[in-house]
Amino acid sequence: MSGKQIIICMCILFLSGEALALPWWLNFWSSDTTEYTYPAEVANSCKENECPSYTVVNSFGDYELRRYEPSVWIATNVTGRSNELRSAKRSMFWSLFRYITGANTEGTKIKMTAPVLKNMSRACDTCEGISTMYFMIPAKHRNNPPAPTNSAAYLVNMPAMEVYVRYFGGRPSNNEKMTQLENLEQSLTRDAKNYESSYYIEAGYDSPWTMFKRRNEMWLVAK
Repeated sequence: MSGKQIIICMCILFLSGEALALPWWLNFWSSDTTEYTYPAEVANSCKENECPSYTVVNSFGDYELRRYEPSVWIATNVTGRSNELRSAKRSMFWSLFRYITGANTEGTKIKMTAPVLKNMSRACDTCEGISTMYFMIPAKHRNNPPAPTNSAAYLVNMPAMEVYVRYFGGRPSNNEKMTQLENLEQSLTRDAKNYESSYYIEAGYDSPWTMFKRRNEMWLVAK
């Protein structure tokens, strides 16, 4: 594997929540928790990666409602108990990474996009649920994306949807993500907003080497 391929692997591993331990100084300097000003700065924070198109329907200060346009994604999923789902991110990542690096019927290398989405079922610890990971297909390949050669991966036509989104910075732990999700739910309850409560979506945008204004999001689908 070339040096460039190793760097790409590390970047995508981080996006999928599976980064290797980073130097203490990188974690220290990337502990920035500065908030973006909704909606303009967040909308323009995809940097060099292609992101799905959306419009901001309404901004509520501590969260916003977005409407996403239809899009195409490569996905894979696992079924298991809550603790098993959290530990399965690495295997899901590799299924998708192989697809964009040529494990498809055309042998096509597809550019990485952002965010990496993780749809997490809210199963109890002893109940079985489903976790799904997604990479978005770039516009260049969207009309005719190559089929995956790995049976664990599959293409998904995601319809237009509205989601409530809470942004936060830094390098969050699982506990910190759950705190952000709870904060979003409390805000939606406060504002009497209806949302799908059986699952939530994590969105990660940045490579391991992004130190400031990191973008993490928790999504709840609006009803």
